[in-house]
Amino acid sequence: MSAQEGTERLRERVSKPAAAIGVLRRRRAILLCGLVLGAGIAAAVQLQASTTYSASANVAFPSGTLPEKVGLGVPGGSSGEEERELNTEALAARSPEVARAVAAELGGTARPGRLTSAITTEALPGANVLKIIASTPHPRESARLANAFAAQYVAVRERAQLAVIEGVQRRLTSELLSLPPSSPERATLSQSLQRLNALRAFAGDGTHVVTLATPPSSPNGLSTLEAAGIGAASGLVLSLLIVYLMESLDRRVKTVEEMEHEYGLPALAAIPRFSVDASTAGKRKELLEPQRISPRSRASSTRSS
Repeated sequence: MSAQEGTERLRERVSKPAAAIGVLRRRRAILLCGLVLGAGIAAAVQLQASTTYSASANVAFPSGTLPEKVGLGVPGGSSGEEERELNTEALAARSPEVARAVAAELGGTARPGRLTSAITTEALPGANVLKIIASTPHPRESARLANAFAAQYVAVRERAQLAVIEGVQRRLTSELLSLPPSSPERATLSQSLQRLNALRAFAGDGTHVVTLATPPSSPNGLSTLEAAGIGAASGLVLSLLIVYLMESLDRRVKTVEEMEHEYGLPALAAIPRFSVDASTAGKRKELLEPQRISPRSRASSTRSS
């Protein structure tokens, strides 16, 4: 019998619900082993995996650059420029300068590079909000680290804005001094310098922490119970595939119906299956063994005859 014929027989065998239940009952040991092994392996892997907790703080920042606010640049507004600005702010929140400031704030022996490796940033779409996520083995440490990066990001951004204002002021002052007193551009540059002096007092204004991070109540990923459930389902599916393979390769005829289908002849008789316990086996042995006759009984029976 070919493998294709065996597969067809298996399909016919499990086409009826009762036959399918019979196959599953006969192979229940394999199904149970797959179920238990899958759940056990998944639970063991989950217990051995390192547990991390994530906490996040949100920081809002105004859009646009300082030259645009002062009127020295061309206003943006396109989606590409806004996306680039968000990506720039996301990188700035994990910059070495921010990490060094966080290390100085927290103290201890933590290195800035190690602190940065525990931080991820996300720019929320449709809003000038930056999400700073800290992931560590301890929930309180994660919240503390996320809040420290958020606060230092605001402080570093304010210092960077002041540096930009001072640089623009120096450039405009140099241009103003190089112009003749009668130049009409002197008035425009003087107005720009006045706006810069006003903006200097509000450097960093608008950049603030929207929400502080709180210690998470549960670790990242799946719980041990969830992992065990997924492992049990995976083990059950794998064991079902094994049962299907075993049944498709099995060439034995197990029922009267299969025999009649294979040979095209009706069954005349069938030997029923019955269980034999210890007491029944002993009685059958006594009945089947030949009775032993003593010599005296044999002699008496000979005289009688």
